Amino acid sequence: MERNNLVCLMTDQQRADTLGMTACGRPVTPNLNALAAGGVSFARAYDACPLCVPARTALATSRSPLTSGMVLNDLPGRLAKNLPTLHGLLAENGYEVAHIGVAHISVKPPLRASVPFAAWENDDTYAAAMTRRNVDLTRRPEDSVEVQELGDGVRRAHRYSNAHVSVWEHPLEDFKDVWFTDRALEFLAREHKKPFALFLYLWAPHPPLIVPREYLANFPASGISLPANTDAPSPGEPAGYRFGAAAQLGQHPPKGGWREAWSAHLALSNLCDAQFGRVLEALERGGHADDTLVVFTTDHGEQLGQHGMYQKMEMYEPAVHVPAVFRMPGGARGVVHTPVSHLDFVPTITQLLHLPGLPGAEGIPLDASVLTGCEPPEHDVFSVYCGNHAPGDTRRMIVRGNWKYVCGSDGEELYNLAQDPLEMDSRIGDPACAGVRDDLYRAVEAYCRSRGDTGFERRTPQ
Repeated sequence: MERNNLVCLMTDQQRADTLGMTACGRPVTPNLNALAAGGVSFARAYDACPLCVPARTALATSRSPLTSGMVLNDLPGRLAKNLPTLHGLLAENGYEVAHIGVAHISVKPPLRASVPFAAWENDDTYAAAMTRRNVDLTRRPEDSVEVQELGDGVRRAHRYSNAHVSVWEHPLEDFKDVWFTDRALEFLAREHKKPFALFLYLWAPHPPLIVPREYLANFPASGISLPANTDAPSPGEPAGYRFGAAAQLGQHPPKGGWREAWSAHLALSNLCDAQFGRVLEALERGGHADDTLVVFTTDHGEQLGQHGMYQKMEMYEPAVHVPAVFRMPGGARGVVHTPVSHLDFVPTITQLLHLPGLPGAEGIPLDASVLTGCEPPEHDVFSVYCGNHAPGDTRRMIVRGNWKYVCGSDGEELYNLAQDPLEMDSRIGDPACAGVRDDLYRAVEAYCRSRGDTGFERRTPQ
């Protein structure tokens, strides 16, 4: 059986609402908009964890962070387990596999050592190339700020990228995501005697917000309208959230205000979109547009001042809601509105490519939706957060239909997303919602307990 090629495109920390958005009189993601128009968009996709390494490992393995053990930003892989990955499955089934870009996937043995990659580029190879070109990548002190973050029961100082905006002063071809895309185009230009699978994982719009001048000019801060809940914590927010890293970072907007940070985020999203446009054009030129499954998502979102927070690490929609687009040759076109999970991506890809299922995959296949445009079966969608550097603040989330319930070390929240998309009216204490609250709590408890979740915070349903 001839199999389709696969191209997986990913950005880091890009908001779901940038797809289809027009700002300052121009579309932010015209190439991704075209990709979505030619395929199926999952309008309510959620990450498995609003943190880089747990989310990317979940995407590669279809395992919850609670199952994989990869619950922290553990790049060294201290918590990693011996788990099969989509990359390895593709190689085992005759694919020529390339991974180019951010490689924050922690399994044992390490991904690079366990898969015979036909091409491999990551942050290290990029840094080495820039050293040869005398491009200084040293981070500036003003691009980060210190916060006191809970870990192992103690608050310690950690530095995080803040919302300060700087201009990239080097040639555009030396910008990390442009350089990664150049390497991806070199891979696509090769003669391929086997089906190929390209994973192009870009870094932007993850902070630090260092932006090429020509892209920053596309979205002037003066032309940007801010969401109504910018700098406005939810009245029902648990008080402990203000001690979390995201809320502390939210106390440090750029000098020009959150519009300046939005300007940079949109500019970097636009830059990534341009790189993906180059890849899609290369597929057309090479005659592969009609035999390649193209998938786009991002590991998590970005709060950009909403709820008075910056970066991710919380369960509000800007941080956990991710874009998801599948364009399958001969597939459907449309938008699906049922909530789905990052964990559903691997089962969907293996079904669409007629591959064996990945052992241990926890998600459900969405191939019928990609092929026919139908809504997938309703299923609970979960996300977890356990802390960044060490076990600390805990959040456990379930989305069921229009309801979102969150519980953790600081308390509980309950939102009806259809009525309250900005999550400013928690219904956790509403007697009329007590049944919903308790049903969702029990579902979260069962999910966490079945995965040996030692960080689950139990409460007594009222």
